[in-house]
Amino acid sequence: MNRKGNPHDRLSKLPDDLLLNILDRLHVRDAARTSLLSRRWRNLPSMLSQLNIEFVHFMRDSASKLTADVLVQTNASVVEATKSILERRNPGNLRFDASDIPNVLMTCKNLQYLRLFNFDSAIPSVLQLEHPQLNVLNIAKCRFESIKLKFLPKLTQFVIEDWISFQDPLSFGYVPSLEAMRLTNVGLKWHKLVKLCEILGNTSVRDLGLDFRSEKIWVQPELPQRLESAFYKLRLVNLFRVPEGCDLTWTLFILKAAPFLKELRMTVWDHWCDMEKDEERRASLYSSKRSIEWESSAQDFKHHNLAVLTIFCFQSEDYLVAFIKRIMEVAVNLEDVFLYNMMACDMCLYNPSKFPRTKRQRCSVKNRINQGGSFAIFQFFPTLKDDHFPISRYP
Repeated sequence: MNRKGNPHDRLSKLPDDLLLNILDRLHVRDAARTSLLSRRWRNLPSMLSQLNIEFVHFMRDSASKLTADVLVQTNASVVEATKSILERRNPGNLRFDASDIPNVLMTCKNLQYLRLFNFDSAIPSVLQLEHPQLNVLNIAKCRFESIKLKFLPKLTQFVIEDWISFQDPLSFGYVPSLEAMRLTNVGLKWHKLVKLCEILGNTSVRDLGLDFRSEKIWVQPELPQRLESAFYKLRLVNLFRVPEGCDLTWTLFILKAAPFLKELRMTVWDHWCDMEKDEERRASLYSSKRSIEWESSAQDFKHHNLAVLTIFCFQSEDYLVAFIKRIMEVAVNLEDVFLYNMMACDMCLYNPSKFPRTKRQRCSVKNRINQGGSFAIFQFFPTLKDDHFPISRYP
């Protein structure tokens, strides 16, 4: 406390690296206690660079009078405290050779969750992963020439965000338990379209998410035969941050290749916070044509299992109305159509919403879409609740 009685101590105003240097010199018990001081200190113990845990630091002052039961209880407390700290450690911004990762995984024999964020090995190289227990793998903003998941028998969820190479970025080996996958990338002007049959390989997921970051569609529509094995178990497809104003007919190739698909979710959103705003950079890096053209070879195609269509950021625009109408013509057993308003973002430029709010406006939208050929029930959500956000992003 300073001379004027200001309750805010000077120590808390130091940068994180200095505070962590101080905490590294304390016993683990004392370092953990600092998280109770204020919000400023709350997450610092989980960022410690080293953990030196000694039993004596968890003993009471009257250690000579401890019974065997108390010693067992104290031992258990040490274990739980260690687990609690380790569970919250989320290393990122690392830089070392990709060949070191197998050694790390070999050491962590019981590792179940691995997230690599902003990983840079100086020279882009091939990342090869093998682990008998790994359950969830998340790779975000990492520079790899390619990623090979060679042997991950218990992997159930895989997320990759912003890969650099568009030439065979992924290769799957033995991943028999893989159920959910999300692929996120920005399609730049010179990037070739990605063929899912080449990326998914021998996988057969139930939930598939594709995130386009409000830029060019980077996936190539393919014939159903090429995706038959990969899409056979597919039940949920989530298309996130699809650019606004684009023809959405291309999405029908997914329905044709996934005969047992139950739900299609889509977020049509130009999220300006994530988009390049500099006009010169946009002209040199990004394509002005963000959609892709695709003509279905079978105009009489019908899908018999799609039951739910969910669209986030729905607006009463002709291209969205036409898309929903086409889906309802194809999905003969469609049960529900959920239409959500725009997602709120304080940082984005304000755009007047064209979401149908009144009963009259909603009836008008339904009449434009459905002219008596479907029994699907329409539900409109003018505000997006907190529990809706995970739905929009899953898997």
